[in-house]
Amino acid sequence: MFYMFHFNTLEMKTLKIWQAIVLFTCMALVIASCNKDDDEVQLDFEVTVPTDWTYVIYDDDVYLYYAQSPLEDSNDSINEDMLITRERLNGITLPTFYTAVIAGLESDTTFHLLSSADTTINGVDSKKFVHLQTLYIVSSVDTLELKAKALKYLFARENYGYVVSFSALQSTYDHFEPVFEDIIATFKFKN
Repeated sequence: MFYMFHFNTLEMKTLKIWQAIVLFTCMALVIASCNKDDDEVQLDFEVTVPTDWTYVIYDDDVYLYYAQSPLEDSNDSINEDMLITRERLNGITLPTFYTAVIAGLESDTTFHLLSSADTTINGVDSKKFVHLQTLYIVSSVDTLELKAKALKYLFARENYGYVVSFSALQSTYDHFEPVFEDIIATFKFKN
């Protein structure tokens, strides 16, 4: 079994292990479950992923949608993925939401911001940024250190902050960036 987490200090290791266990449990549910019908859970947005990707729609207030790419061959062991989350934030604006998200990420010493820009996705203002981050996969046998690259889009809408996050290994990111951009082009809020 694998657990994904990162840590900055020895005191945080126990907390991060528990977070990793929770994350792993959620990921296992994603992998084990079938795609849910759109009628089961109503999302306040629409998004389309490539037909060979698997996805799950969560019945949760924070974690809304997760999708992952298929493994390309027997040498491929890491799925590229997308996660959409939202957080209730009364009176939030896009700039203050972005500032809060960046501040949270900067507490991780492996975080490195590469670029940031204002953008519009299907008529809605968004903040786009790309960053590097180190992830650790811990198993009962070994610990692997992975260099990840992530593309994130932030939205502030009706007292919620939304994060649409895409991630890949740093070495494969350039190959998948066009796929991520095609997916975000389909993202739109329902009226």
